[in-house]
Amino acid sequence: MNGGVTPFVLPGPPLARNTLAGWDAYRQTRKSFTPAPVLDRDAWQGLSRRRRQIHDLHRAATHANLPVLSTPMSLAVGKLLTSRIETNALKQQPTTRAGVMVTGGGYQGKTESVCEIIATFEDRWRECSDTSTPKLWPAPATCTPQSPTSRPQ
Repeated sequence: MNGGVTPFVLPGPPLARNTLAGWDAYRQTRKSFTPAPVLDRDAWQGLSRRRRQIHDLHRAATHANLPVLSTPMSLAVGKLLTSRIETNALKQQPTTRAGVMVTGGGYQGKTESVCEIIATFEDRWRECSDTSTPKLWPAPATCTPQSPTSRPQ
C-alpha cells in the first residue's frame, strides 16, 4: 500500500479511450496492472483479517482484468488491421480507405483486441520516431511495420 492507495484500484472514472488524452493514458498504462499473488490456504489464513480482505479484493480485480489472449482469430484480425493502417497511411488521394469491421457476440473481446492491436502498433511507431536517439537511414528493420504475428517478442 502506497500512502493509503491500493495499487490495483485506479483512481477516478474509467479512461475515455475516445478522447486523445484518454487514449494516450490507456496506451501508456494498459500493461501496468499487477495480478494478485497466488497464496496457498495456509499463507492466506496467516494474513490478518484486513489483509485477507485486501487480498480477496485484489484477486477479484485480477479476475476482472484478465489479459486478452492471442487466438487464431485475434491474430488474423491483427494482421488485417495492421495491413489496413499501413496501406491507408500511404494513400495520397482523397479516396475511400479500406476499413475493418469486427463482428461477434457480446463480451468476446472485440474492442479490447482492436485497442490492443492499435496501441501496440502506435507504441512501435513511437519507438521508431523517438528523436532522442540518433537513427540511421534507412530505418533499421526493427522499425519496419510488421503484423503482430511476425513481431519480435
